[in-house]
Amino acid sequence: MITQHCRPIVPKILANSTLCITGYGGYIGRHLVHSLITAGLKPVLIGRPHLNLPLIKGTISVPTWNNAQELATYLKKLDNAVLLNLAGHFVSNHSPETIGALVSGNLQFPLEIFEALSISGHSHIVNIGTSWEYSDCGKKDPSNLYANLKASNADYLKWYANNFPLRAINLKINDTYGGNDTREKLLPYLKKSWQDRKAAQLRSASQAINLLYISDVIRGILHAAEQTFTLESHREVTAFLLSDCTLTVGELIDTINQQTTPNLIVRYVEDPKLKSVQRGVWEDAPRLKGWKPQFSLQHGLKSYFTDENANQI
Repeated sequence: MITQHCRPIVPKILANSTLCITGYGGYIGRHLVHSLITAGLKPVLIGRPHLNLPLIKGTISVPTWNNAQELATYLKKLDNAVLLNLAGHFVSNHSPETIGALVSGNLQFPLEIFEALSISGHSHIVNIGTSWEYSDCGKKDPSNLYANLKASNADYLKWYANNFPLRAINLKINDTYGGNDTREKLLPYLKKSWQDRKAAQLRSASQAINLLYISDVIRGILHAAEQTFTLESHREVTAFLLSDCTLTVGELIDTINQQTTPNLIVRYVEDPKLKSVQRGVWEDAPRLKGWKPQFSLQHGLKSYFTDENANQI
């Protein structure tokens, strides 16, 4: 379960809306759905075309749909629908075999969602992207094919907002961490290494990272949804969720050992070629207005490494 202090407060305007969620099976999606159910809401889950969704207690599943028109017909029946598009398919280094899934999850499916929303009579949408669509100086320069496709679907949403009366926020997220994280990411790897009392093998101490605790991410997504109600129609805004602390992997390891849990052993296998392709964080990116993280890095790391209740949902 998520502990009480982690539960986000759902803005009143959203409590009176129907929150429709894609990507509900992913890490962020699971936490978002759990948080909404805990807050007494009943989110509507939208699966991919042609799929029959399993029933999840406390939610409503959209019946099987085959095209954007069928999904729009269902959305028209809802009161004050707000769409939260978390869907995506992540592959860090693509191969010919993964291109189909990458295009389907990050471009084709979102386009079906945008089209359905544009003809449904509803207008509010938060579309989740990645900060890795940008260089550390703010230039659009996707770091991999996944980020490139995310950037493309954000451009498509902007086109839809220009041509249909949508109120859209393209919300960019960096690195996230927190409870019940089974992804092959840095923090879960470090935690397992610490629990197993084994040395973690890392490639570089100099890579910059910007970490957000999952509870702050959920608050940010809900705040962005609330902010769509302040936008005029035919409006798209790009905003970022970032912490106030960008640091290197080496500094993160020092923080964990000095302030959270000692005896995390790390060995670096430095590759001089790797430094030439490392990406920084665009620290001056436009933050989401009215939102700030509540969890400091030290607080979040302590909760993640030592509070078992905070690591379950």
